[in-house]
Parts: sequence; structure tokens; C-alpha cells
Amino acid sequence: MVDADADSVAAEDAECARVRHALLQAIDAEVVPAPGSAEAEAEFKPYRQHCVAAQRAMQAATGLLRGRLRDLLARQSPAKARLAELDAVMEATLSPRELMLLARVPQLLGLHYRRLREAGAAHNAGADAPDDTSAIPAAGPILPPALRRAVRGLARISYALFLVHFAVILLAAALLDALGAGGAAAGAAAALAAWAASLLLAVALHRWVEAPWQRLRRAPLSSAR
Repeated sequence: MVDADADSVAAEDAECARVRHALLQAIDAEVVPAPGSAEAEAEFKPYRQHCVAAQRAMQAATGLLRGRLRDLLARQSPAKARLAELDAVMEATLSPRELMLLARVPQLLGLHYRRLREAGAAHNAGADAPDDTSAIPAAGPILPPALRRAVRGLARISYALFLVHFAVILLAAALLDALGAGGAAAGAAAALAAWAASLLLAVALHRWVEAPWQRLRRAPLSSAR
């Protein structure tokens, strides 16, 4: 049984590495712009199609891997089966929001592409004026300020969040098991509580451990200069 579980874990690791490599290749694939397009929307169409195709491939591949991991956990012990249930509830709770946010990405990229295209056209039109750059419009942010700050904050604590989130999920599953709580409502409440606790712990870990360590690592380089 132990050998079978070890073989299953090794197979899942290999499959995860294969899917990751395939997705990286798809993301890095070269996109050929539409030839002879006078309109920004038509010119951006291949990029939009590439972005949507990459999102769909990523969702399909990671969803399949996530389901296989849950099946593997459920076969190992009752506690891990509860963890698999909790992950299923978290996926059902958070996936609609995730899909809605991802659906906006091609639209935002299209707006940014149009701004850059207009800026380039204005710059080319005023190329005969040596020092006149006032005609070039600012590209501007593609996200609202509040959302941009939230994304930057989440990016700063992303590594700390990666370190703590799984332990928090395990703890939430253990608490559900100890309390004998079941059902979708309890699972959804536990998922939201685990997400909030993971964010708070990640902020604390970043502020009091990761950020000071980064400053210490940079200090010798600064003094050497």
C-alpha cells in the first residue's frame, strides 16, 4: 500500500511537471499580429485569442490536476479526505470570482494595447519636431487605483502566502473533523476563514520575517558599493 501511494505521488509529480512545462511553452509562444490591419482592435485580435486560449488551457489542466490530487488525498486517510472536501468547497466558492477576474484580462490588455498604439502613432506623426513630445498621450494605468494597490500588496506577500496557506487549510480541516461539522455551509465558512487567516499570517510573516531578511541581505551589497 505504501509503495502504491509512493508510486501515485511520483506519477502526480511527473504529471504536474509536464503540465507546467506545457503551459509555460504556451504562454511564451510567439504571437503573429494580423497583417495589414489599420484598426487597433483587428490588430490586437491574435493577442486576445492567444490570451483566451492560454487561460482555458490553464484552467482545464490545473482543474484536472486538482481533482486528481483530491482523489489521491481521499484514498489515504479520513483526515485527508476531509481536506479534499474542504478544497472542493474552496474551489466551488472561489472559482466563479476567479473566472470573472480572468475574463477581464484580455479586455484590459486590449485597452492598454490601444493606448500604446495611439501613443506610437502620435510620436511618429510628430517625428519632424525634434524636442516636442507633448503630443504623446500618457498610457495610464489599466487597473483602477484601488485594485492596483490590492494586486501589488498581494504580490508582495505572495511567497509568505504560499508558505502558510496549506498549513492553515490542514488546520481548518482538522478543526472541522474535531467538531464533527459537515455540509456545504460549514465547508464554505471554513474555506473563507482559512483564506482570511492565511492572508493575515502572510502579512505578518512578510512584515516581521521576510522583509527584514531581505533588508539584511541587501545591506552587505550596499556597504560594498
